Amino acid sequence: MPKFKSECGYEMNLSDIPCTFEYILLSEEKVEYLANKIEERDLDVDQFFEICDTNSAKVYKCPNCGNLYIEGTKGNFKVYRPSLV
Repeated sequence: MPKFKSECGYEMNLSDIPCTFEYILLSEEKVEYLANKIEERDLDVDQFFEICDTNSAKVYKCPNCGNLYIEGTKGNFKVYRPSLV
């Protein structure tokens, strides 16, 4: 069962589909491209998910501390911590 442990110690279970902790980071350009393809009825569900999977970064959000873990190259993750502005 795949899990991801946050810096705060919270362990996220990643095996559920859809995963409540996992998000995708997709450029606005790709979102517009997908919207146009859908509008033209030139995209099926499998193609939609394929484009999303190959053009996005995986993001995990810890529900305990709010940290965001964004996947970089080679499967490593950078952590972004919430701060008050």
